[in-house]
This record gives sequence, structure tokens and C-alpha cells, in this order.
Amino acid sequence: MKNDLQSLEVCPKWQLPTGTKGAGIGLRSRHYQDIITKKPEVNWFEVISDNYFCAGGLPLFYLEKIRQDYPISLHGVGMSLGSTDPLNLDY
Repeated sequence: MKNDLQSLEVCPKWQLPTGTKGAGIGLRSRHYQDIITKKPEVNWFEVISDNYFCAGGLPLFYLEKIRQDYPISLHGVGMSLGSTDPLNLDY
């Protein structure tokens, strides 16, 4: 096993859309309006997907609006896949 970080391959399905570079930041509801109106120079946003598991509503409205201008990376945390607890199939 090589101890060389350059030899590591990244799974293509984990990559952001082609042309997306640099660091992203976590999308927070208190920043929705500023992001939409001021369009900050941010490469992409990460969102906790669990916060958008609903039909409609303001959070989903803002996410869809912000997605028009920025790539989005989804991060699910509610299933606790890294936990020692059994998988919650009702989730």
C-alpha cells in the first residue's frame, strides 16, 4: 500500500460538476437572502440534505433559488451510517 497522497484516486461520483474548483462553504438559512441578493464569490455550497426532506416550504424554495447560481454538494447525516447503532430502516 502506497503512502503517497498523489496516488489516491477520487471516485468520480464524489466529484462536484466539471469546472467546479476550490473550497465550498456550508449553506445556512440565515445567509439565504444575502446569497441571493449579493451573489458572493463562493465556489459551491454544501447542504445537509436532511434539512430539505419535505415537499415545498421556504428552505426548499431558497435551495432551488441558490442552486440556479451555485453548485450544491449534499451531505446526509440523519441515517448515522458511521454509527455503531443498527441502520434505521424507517428513516
